[in-house]
Amino acid sequence: MARAQARTVYLTYGAGFGFATRLMWTTYIVFATVELGLDPLQLVLLGTVLETTYLLLEVPTGVIADTVSRRLSVVLGVLGSGIAFLVLGMSAGFVGAVVSQVLWGLFATLESGADVAWLADEVGEEEAQRLYVVGDQVWHAGAIVGTVAGVAIAIVAGTRVPVLVGAVAILLLGVWMAFAMPEGGFTKPERAAGASRSGELVRTFRGGVAEVRRHHVLGLILVVALLYGMASEGWDRLSDLKTATAPAAPESKFWEKTI
Repeated sequence: MARAQARTVYLTYGAGFGFATRLMWTTYIVFATVELGLDPLQLVLLGTVLETTYLLLEVPTGVIADTVSRRLSVVLGVLGSGIAFLVLGMSAGFVGAVVSQVLWGLFATLESGADVAWLADEVGEEEAQRLYVVGDQVWHAGAIVGTVAGVAIAIVAGTRVPVLVGAVAILLLGVWMAFAMPEGGFTKPERAAGASRSGELVRTFRGGVAEVRRHHVLGLILVVALLYGMASEGWDRLSDLKTATAPAAPESKFWEKTI
């Protein structure tokens, strides 16, 4: 029963997140430039803040999933991401957008890795591998619906509303997951005699750092990921800017095209 419930939660989580994120991001560049008035430099700086926060907090937040609860880590990540997007949707300018990116970077790291580890704990690694593929498929299915819905809402109500609706959708998803998400396969590591919970978190964190230092390939992977993120940031943030802000082409008459 718990395995079936875990499958349902994971696939719903994938479809829901795909729907909500595409609902927001399909028209995000128009919202950021028109509603928030951000220029190209500010758009890139937002991405830099997000990537830096994510990089700095990936390991510390991962410790929570490994020592306290994978379920707690995922639920907090989903709820926190919803709050971050709500802050973005209510922002009036650059400062509010920066705060939203810091929050998103923090809470996204709580989800990162914890969701797939939770699934493997609940259904076993063999079935989890199949569900990872199915989860990716339902994410894209939800994303298609979210793209259409985001454009429709933006046309009717403006580009700010899809961000707010998407944020509320993620919050509702997080609340549902808090009640529906089982956790029967996770075993907390045993604490040393006299050690506090915070001490265990620090010990696990130090162990992860030591592991990276022992294996140079792991350190190289981290450096490559950092450089790739920095190199792709300009494209990620500005690739749609020209299309979003370009003036409309002059309308041509049929007979002008035939001359």
